[in-house]
Amino acid sequence: MAPRASQRFGQASQSQANGRRTQAATQKGYGGRRRAREATEEPEDEQEQQDPEEDDEDGEEGQGEGVSAEDKMIADLVRLALFTEYKHTPLRRDDINKKVLVNNTRSFRTVFAGAEKILKDTFGMELVPLQTAGHRDRLVLEEVADGEDTGVVKKKITAAGPRSWILRNCLPEPIIRAAAERDPLVAEAEEDDWALLSDDPLRPEHAPGTALAWQSADDVGLQGLMFVILSLVLVNGRSMPDPQLRSYLKKLGVHSTIPIVTASNKNITLDAFLSSLTKLGYLDRIRTHLPGLGTQAPATQAAGRGRRARGSDDVEEGDISYEWRWGPRAEAEVGEKRTAGFIADVYLKRREEVQEIEDSEEEEEEQPARKGRGRGKNDEVAERRREKQAKKEKERKEMERILKEVERAAGGNLSA
Repeated sequence: MAPRASQRFGQASQSQANGRRTQAATQKGYGGRRRAREATEEPEDEQEQQDPEEDDEDGEEGQGEGVSAEDKMIADLVRLALFTEYKHTPLRRDDINKKVLVNNTRSFRTVFAGAEKILKDTFGMELVPLQTAGHRDRLVLEEVADGEDTGVVKKKITAAGPRSWILRNCLPEPIIRAAAERDPLVAEAEEDDWALLSDDPLRPEHAPGTALAWQSADDVGLQGLMFVILSLVLVNGRSMPDPQLRSYLKKLGVHSTIPIVTASNKNITLDAFLSSLTKLGYLDRIRTHLPGLGTQAPATQAAGRGRRARGSDDVEEGDISYEWRWGPRAEAEVGEKRTAGFIADVYLKRREEVQEIEDSEEEEEEQPARKGRGRGKNDEVAERRREKQAKKEKERKEMERILKEVERAAGGNLSA
């Protein structure tokens, strides 16, 4: 309003000045009258030409430089999601309402959809909801009671919508594989950059030359150990007693009393590592084998762990034990089907190494016989092609068999 008021005031004062000039010009005759008309008409024309520009400036100031309130909330939600993922903490609905929406909670769906689009198109990530412990326990109870997941309980629980999310990579697998392959041009550029960082103690001896490069500080070894633990829990009926897990890890060289050596020189004990996985949401530790509860299902024990915790003062320490189950982050980020694929890849990789050794030995034995038969080069190429196709078909069938075995060991259909 202020610019428009000053504009009108300027027009009034300008017309008064023009009026005085007109009176002075009329005293000088026709020429003066003509100059007076020109003097009074020209400023008005100039003012009319300036009005649209000033109106546009006022409109831009009212819009906040072209950024709407909804776009600002979407950008704030994207930043909040990236920040929480960097800290490995879930993005909670309450935090979105307090830090992003404030007094616009009814715009949640619109803002959330806009943030999802930016995260997927720009960062190649997607927001995945986390299931609560009660949600997972009730689904397990339903499978035990009905023999299959009917989805009735799931609809009842998820009617209110999820309350927390995490960011998960959604890039296609071919892109990830291509990003992990070494490129000579990328390696050469990295070598030139690293020539300036020769004193850095964490600098590798050779540049990885890949767009997706794991560094020593990423603790890839601990991530691999986490996948092994999740695999053991999955194939043990989705739960494993603590002594049994430690026994299996001991066979792999991971002891409870010896710190785990990592590439980043941050040694960590097994107890501390399991505690960190629990804190991050990859594992859940559930108390079991309490008096009178030995015949309960794991899901029933998990649902009642709050009541038992309040009344556990009279329970002896020797009667308490724990079992491990998947946490909400493992289900959303890793997934049971991906873990089954990891198990199959490890198994098939070992089989492939053994098969290559056997094939090389057989080829050395058959090479003199092939020369004696005088087979042509085309025949050998065709035979190798058939052997390669037969090998792929065998691997495919073996993969299907392993996945079925994992599903049977888990005690039900594998989730995505």
